[in-house]
Amino acid sequence: MDHLTEPRERVPGGHQHVLVREDAVAAIHQGRIPTPSGRRRYDPLPAPEIAVLWRSLYVALEDYGLDARDVTLGVGADIALLRAAREAGARRMAIAPRRLPSLSTPEGRALWEGIAEAADDGCAFEIVVDPRPGGNLAPELETMLETWRRLGHSETDAAGVTVIAHTGASHGLHSGRVDPSAQPEHSTLLDEAALEAMLRIAPTWAERVSV
Repeated sequence: MDHLTEPRERVPGGHQHVLVREDAVAAIHQGRIPTPSGRRRYDPLPAPEIAVLWRSLYVALEDYGLDARDVTLGVGADIALLRAAREAGARRMAIAPRRLPSLSTPEGRALWEGIAEAADDGCAFEIVVDPRPGGNLAPELETMLETWRRLGHSETDAAGVTVIAHTGASHGLHSGRVDPSAQPEHSTLLDEAALEAMLRIAPTWAERVSV
């Protein structure tokens, strides 16, 4: 927990919030992670086992003094992983619209209903978007709101939702093409243009969902 202790010491009284990026969790769950030789793939890890590991993480963070609402967990786009996260005690979860299946498919219906059920139970969701040119920032946010409306919610129900800027560098991890233990490259960081795109769209988004 040294990486958490340092900012606490530097900013006494500051409120800490931890984002647990699980970019490769879907690939791990589905058995798509290649071995070092590349000749085969690791066995799938069942969702209940992932839930146990996540619960261990939450317990460690709770011992450190963080509540479940101080932790955002990236759950991917799998209903089994969403349920595993809830079993582990997650109260804030991050989802990426581009990975979510369509509401018109059985898989998509199950996942979106699971998200809606979790939201009704008091769970909060954060949206991961790619603000770079070609990242489909505005269309993805629009798709998210449209699906939310189709589930019977109003746009104002999305008030307070956090939008997380991401470069899309996790796509290779999600597909199992990249070693999840590898350090990210400098090119995966957000640049000035991406940050400006987020700042430009933020006021419009906030106005649409404001009460």
